[in-house]
Amino acid sequence: MIQELTFWGFGSFVLICSFLVIHTRNIFRAALMLVASFLGVAVLFVMLRAEFLGVIQILVYVGAIAILIIFGIVMTRDSEQGNLPSGNTFFGAFVGTAVGLLIAITAVNTTWELIPSESVLHFQKLANDSPQIIGGLLLNQFMLPFELVSVVLLAAIIGALAVVRD
Repeated sequence: MIQELTFWGFGSFVLICSFLVIHTRNIFRAALMLVASFLGVAVLFVMLRAEFLGVIQILVYVGAIAILIIFGIVMTRDSEQGNLPSGNTFFGAFVGTAVGLLIAITAVNTTWELIPSESVLHFQKLANDSPQIIGGLLLNQFMLPFELVSVVLLAAIIGALAVVRD
């Protein structure tokens, strides 16, 4: 019971932070709400017994991407003006509502089948071995894409340093 309440609490926290990212006028505070949302998603991953994904969420999104966004905001001139309103508010609200309704209709009309009990044991074994499996795949089958991503990240770091020097 307490685990379900905690899960729903953190789910609500993520939704509220995501809402504040969109509606906060101060761009720096919006970035901080994005960090809080990323942390809430990491907690949800841990609660779903996907600890590896939770750690990756914290390392990649909170530790790298969000800090890069905050760094970009701080280095940008005239950031205290905030987000300027655009004329596409009605169109954005219409598209967002349409997509939300489409997701709700799909979720209601889908027949959700329960996982058979014999498959649950297989999924539990797979969840316990997932870091080893992912590591083996990254260092064997997907070695080239993994290294290409590291080169792209290195180029991004060098580009950020070049921006700072100017």
